Amino acid sequence: MRVELHRLSAGDRDEFIEAMARSREFHGTWISPPATAADFDQLLRRAEDDTFVSLVIRVREDGRLAGMFNISEIVRRAFQSAYVATAASRASRAADT
Repeated sequence: MRVELHRLSAGDRDEFIEAMARSREFHGTWISPPATAADFDQLLRRAEDDTFVSLVIRVREDGRLAGMFNISEIVRRAFQSAYVATAASRASRAADT
């Protein structure tokens, strides 16, 4: 499977929330992705900051959401660094068939 990375956008909201809800048991206590439209919008606003990037992972063949990457606490000086968090999305029933 080939994937593509795209910056998070408002157009991802419904699919993102549904995919992360479907994957909640899979994620356990390791991560807490946005569960509501308000939470998603907060993440989208945070991504406007120069020290934070949120990317969605999409399956190249059909465009479905496969997961996300958050790159946070980005430092762009002599010592460049950042934290990376990722979350996978469980396949939808439609994609399983």
